[in-house]
Amino acid sequence: MTIACRKPGWLALLMFPALWMTTIAAAEAAMPPAGAAEALARGRAQDLIVEFDGSSVDREADTIRQQRGQRHEGPDALQLRQTRYRQIKNRVRAALPAGAHETLGDYEAMPMALIRVRSSQALDALAAHRDVVGIYRDEPKYPVLKLTPQLDTQSKTLVGQPVAAAAGLTGAGTTVVVVDSGANYTVADLGPCSAVATPAATCRIQHSLYVNPANQVVGDPTAVTSASNNHGTNVASIVAGIATGTRISVVNVVGTTGTTSDSKVLAAINWSILNRAAYNIRAINLSLGDSVSHTTACTSGNPYLSAFASARTAGIVPVAASGNNGYKTGINSPACTPGAVSVGAVWAANYGSQTWYGCTDTTTGPDKVACFSNSASFLTALAPGAIITAGGLSYLGTSQASPFVAATIALLASAYPDETTADWLAHLASESKAVTDNYNAQTTARVDLAAIANAVEEANEAKVPLPPWAAVLLAGLLLTAMRRR
Repeated sequence: MTIACRKPGWLALLMFPALWMTTIAAAEAAMPPAGAAEALARGRAQDLIVEFDGSSVDREADTIRQQRGQRHEGPDALQLRQTRYRQIKNRVRAALPAGAHETLGDYEAMPMALIRVRSSQALDALAAHRDVVGIYRDEPKYPVLKLTPQLDTQSKTLVGQPVAAAAGLTGAGTTVVVVDSGANYTVADLGPCSAVATPAATCRIQHSLYVNPANQVVGDPTAVTSASNNHGTNVASIVAGIATGTRISVVNVVGTTGTTSDSKVLAAINWSILNRAAYNIRAINLSLGDSVSHTTACTSGNPYLSAFASARTAGIVPVAASGNNGYKTGINSPACTPGAVSVGAVWAANYGSQTWYGCTDTTTGPDKVACFSNSASFLTALAPGAIITAGGLSYLGTSQASPFVAATIALLASAYPDETTADWLAHLASESKAVTDNYNAQTTARVDLAAIANAVEEANEAKVPLPPWAAVLLAGLLLTAMRRR
């Protein structure tokens, strides 16, 4: 048992399905982001993420789920959500001044849209509309990484991956979405692949996509050729190495700039929800952040609240890197969002004294939390993040720790297909190793696949029915014992 399972962070994750409706619906009148009105007054259009009130839709969709006897919402509920969200969005757009707004991105599976606002009147109308509960700036996000020439040979052993694989825990039948740069699917760790999903028997990359300038998720033409895709290649290869039977859908939100934005990440999450049933998507990996120290859970002013709620409702767990800034009382966004599994990094082996990101670990070793790894009282998991070689590339950072956990969710979803996201997270918390960060004395659950494999084996043994002869023998023994009394 791990102390981390009793932490507020884990409690929030496990209780989240029961809380998201009241959390989002309780929002008061929407407040435009600071500076938006002033920029509009100077004639500068503002690209804003708008969140709509989906509380009534939540209730309708949950009724369908219960009527169907489903643990997560299925295609019927998703179709209802798309229809109802479209009606709400159209109602709001109709109330805005003509010519003063433009929809740049419509997240069909979520009560959200990216809207370009061109006038103060349009902004005021948005903020005042009863169907609008949040207006957010489209903020930048960055991959959280550091390239290193050293090699990882210990991380799989540290988390017990060989034990899990030997027990048949591979994540077969599931998909993990990697929201990152692209991934070079021709590297050995992701295939071999001659093209996307080709050959089907060996290629691990099911989709190679990117979010285009129109905020649409389409095929990525640069996945193999662009060196800017190295980060995504490494992250996707970590998923492939831990969950050896899962398929991977890569959505490139970074491009060649090295940065992305909330609107692009939301487009990738929306795509994941829309395609959840078709590919059994069970985890979304987000090895990116804003470099800000969020010292409490990001429960307001945060577009990821609604997005992660939508993902969890569909049966998808968002997993996000905590960040590499060395904060010990705060973590980056979107990892700080309730509903996400936030992941910090431990060293996989002894690499001697190491200085990275402006901090120094004078000693390193297995399960020593890296000095650069952001932490907080609500951090929910740890995994190896230093130093990890995958896809022929060596990196260290919480970017590398996060896909260990995303892959673990795939293993749990495959092993326990009839359980909920909350159930999988309960396994992740309890079937783990408690590791203490010496920099802040915070104890957190480190992924332990061997413990998970043992628990799965015990659960399967408990399900095995007695053969008829054994049942007859047992009944006879019980009857004999009763007669002797």
